Amino acid sequence: MPIVARRLWREATGIGMRVAHSALAFLVSVALARLLNPTQLGQYFEVLAWVLLLGAVVQTGWAPFLVREVSSLRVQGKSETLNGIAWLSLRLVGAASLAAALLMIALAYVSGTGGSGIELIIVGAIVIPLLSTSSIRQAITRGMGSPLLGQICESLTRPGIQLILLSCWWMGLLGSAAGPTTAMAIFLIAIASSSILAFYLERRSTVEVRHSATRVVPGRSEWLGSLTRNALIGWSTALNLQVGTLVLAYAAPDPEVAAFRIAQQLSILMALGLNAVITLYAPELGRAFARGDLAAMQLLARKGAIISVLAAIPTALVYVFFGPLLLEQLYGAVYASAYLPLMVMALGQLANAGFGLVTVIAVATRSEAVALREHVIGAATNLLLCLVLVPVLGAVGAALATAISLITWNFLIFRALKRKFGISSFVGWGLRGNQKS
Repeated sequence: MPIVARRLWREATGIGMRVAHSALAFLVSVALARLLNPTQLGQYFEVLAWVLLLGAVVQTGWAPFLVREVSSLRVQGKSETLNGIAWLSLRLVGAASLAAALLMIALAYVSGTGGSGIELIIVGAIVIPLLSTSSIRQAITRGMGSPLLGQICESLTRPGIQLILLSCWWMGLLGSAAGPTTAMAIFLIAIASSSILAFYLERRSTVEVRHSATRVVPGRSEWLGSLTRNALIGWSTALNLQVGTLVLAYAAPDPEVAAFRIAQQLSILMALGLNAVITLYAPELGRAFARGDLAAMQLLARKGAIISVLAAIPTALVYVFFGPLLLEQLYGAVYASAYLPLMVMALGQLANAGFGLVTVIAVATRSEAVALREHVIGAATNLLLCLVLVPVLGAVGAALATAISLITWNFLIFRALKRKFGISSFVGWGLRGNQKS
């Protein structure tokens, strides 16, 4: 197959996988809303938010770092260092994720949580090590030149198994299963299954490196600073995703938490095009910068912005014109209040799509410090606005905080990249291909 045709096929397949993932995640959210009442769903989402936030704390930052470093080391033929950095990442993240899981359980006991609440937290805590190490293995696989195999676990396996088990529950095949703990146990089984596949794919992709090269772990000065900046970017992103849920959990009833989370998950569907190009273009951006080819980076930025916006607009129009009907028919009339938060966050996601690959470009150009500063500003903005708006406006206030912070950090990183490298990632500028010579 010619190189151009192969690249087009890979891009189309990657986007198809992201579409499939979004569809599966959407169906999972519908099934959960039908199986759990609003209070139970709010409790499930509260614990899930803590699980995802703690998981992000221990492993976020490694994924983009590993994709870049493994890809670069592979191109340079430095198998020993590649072997060493992969080994180091798995051990460090594995130990940290286990500690985070134990900490989550200990804090639940200290706070006096009991009964079904502690069961839900224990099951959720077990997810953290599996989720974190699976993410590392998928990043290594992507860096080894298999971007599609490196996302199949998260895109298809995990949500697919989760949906199958929820469907079995819906049809009564799980006996007397009921409540948020059952929902979290199903999530755990799905994560465990996808982790096994991630292990197999990572070992297969690195078999020649592991068998033909000794392990050389680079000194901390060679990776710790870059990794720390990437991690802090990831933590800021994770906080942006979860802070609305967590503040609502303490300032509003559980049904309000459920309504916000449903609106948030629907709005995230608008980012499927952006997520697809991030997965596909991250290694290419790293290689282009290593060659000093800013023109190639501009081309990728332009294509990424166009794909992201074209994918987001149809979904936004569906939400605007059919949002109330969609919520009522899929989730139930009890979640009609999710419409206004959905509209607010849809605007934020449309802007997010328009700014394209800003964070990925910042990582590829080793400008993590810039991206970190702007992400921290965005996360702080989100937290402060949530604390001010949620007690007054509830889920709508959390949605406003989320959308404003999303636009804020996107614009700030875009401006920094434009000034430093002449790379224009926003779709309006990207279409004209502005860049420095």
